[in-house]
Amino acid sequence: MKVDGSIEPQEKEYLKTIITNANLTSAEIQEIKNLLSAQRIEVDYSIIAKYPDDALGLLIDLIALAKRDGDFHITEKMYIKQVGKLMGFSEVDVAELMLS
Repeated sequence: MKVDGSIEPQEKEYLKTIITNANLTSAEIQEIKNLLSAQRIEVDYSIIAKYPDDALGLLIDLIALAKRDGDFHITEKMYIKQVGKLMGFSEVDVAELMLS
């Protein structure tokens, strides 16, 4: 959401839906809200990479979130490619996911 420089209402709504469906505790939700207000968030994608289904789900959600505002910005594409690489996906696979 932040990588393209603007956070649109559609993106916020999509993220809210993801968080609601994740069955998180109030404390976990508050921690996510606190992280969203930070300038930069460090994520260890190697942890998620150990679970291929979750890694694929994360990529799909990142792509859906990036496309949510109708402008799939180049910086969003670059970020998603980088995340895919960190989780062990090939560049071709990530590119194919972004086209769907």
